[in-house]
Amino acid sequence: MFKPTGQKRIFINILVFWFIVEIILAKQMFSSGFPAGTDSLGHMAQMAYLANEGRWLYIWREFGLGFPENIRGLDFILIPMYLIIKDPALTIKIFTFLMFWLAGVNMYIYVYNHTKSKNASLLAGITYILNHWLYIQFTEGHIIIMFSYAFFPLLFLLLDKTFEKATKTRLILLALFLTIVAT
Repeated sequence: MFKPTGQKRIFINILVFWFIVEIILAKQMFSSGFPAGTDSLGHMAQMAYLANEGRWLYIWREFGLGFPENIRGLDFILIPMYLIIKDPALTIKIFTFLMFWLAGVNMYIYVYNHTKSKNASLLAGITYILNHWLYIQFTEGHIIIMFSYAFFPLLFLLLDKTFEKATKTRLILLALFLTIVAT
């Protein structure tokens, strides 16, 4: 009987998250048209607008007397993806898929760091992916909240490590990570 150990087991567990997310999001990923949630339409419009002529690289608009442009931190991830993919709806779908998958993987990393148990880590990651709060954010198209939700386990892991031993590097990383996840 095949019994994977070590690195193979971790790789298989990460693939389990991939397949679970694929099952959850299969209809959304393989359908043509817009992703789930009407709030994602605003993200698609903003991506298409800011990607035009490199508008996401500067924040001051010169129309009339000028005004500042509202550029979110997430745009620095979404717009390069959009420039490669060239389809705003597909970009949001792929980003949503990756956030679901990263939520499970990051919870796996967090729990494994505390318990050193692959089974407990796998169950924690699956539970985190199947959490109704994450799914509600998906159905509403709240990709910014999904981004934060996917990285909360790593934030808590960094917070735990900082409380154990507060080095200057960990404090700077924690401040940077809090800034990124909170905004």
